[in-house]
Amino acid sequence: MGWIVAVGIGLIWAQAGAEEPEVEVEARDGGLFIEARVVGKGTASEALALLMDYESMSDYMPNVDSSYVVARTDSSVMVRQVITSRLILPWTFRFTLEFVQAPGGELRFRQVEGSMREYWGSWRVEEAPKGVEIAYGAQVRTRWHLPFFLMSYVVRKQVAKMMPALVGELARREGVE
Repeated sequence: MGWIVAVGIGLIWAQAGAEEPEVEVEARDGGLFIEARVVGKGTASEALALLMDYESMSDYMPNVDSSYVVARTDSSVMVRQVITSRLILPWTFRFTLEFVQAPGGELRFRQVEGSMREYWGSWRVEEAPKGVEIAYGAQVRTRWHLPFFLMSYVVRKQVAKMMPALVGELARREGVE
């Protein structure tokens, strides 16, 4: 069954005209610093709209069990998410994240409640020669003292699935609408 999913993701990835995602994880300030970027078909405004469609994330994003808006203000959106990663056994994380749209195609977020000691970062979108570049940057400090190589492996695996899923969904929506 797993290989069918992998083949399906590969086909969506190829149809989306996407490049392989770049993912970097390093130890910094007592936590993990994550940077990832990918280029796919679409526009910056379409990509930003997709990132801000919080309630549909569980429909296409790997490991997102649920994502729903719990509050809105004039300047921010509070989103409750449940995410399950798998190493050997399932590992479930619960967050309430505050998202703030910033100028220049940036969507900043920070954990206000949740499984991590600290979790904050941003999504950035900008036009690229082959479509749109989607960039993700985050700083994570966990509540557990796990070796860097283990945390890095889990994060790389998660982000390497997340970026193609975004580009695939962007291409799917472009074809539907």
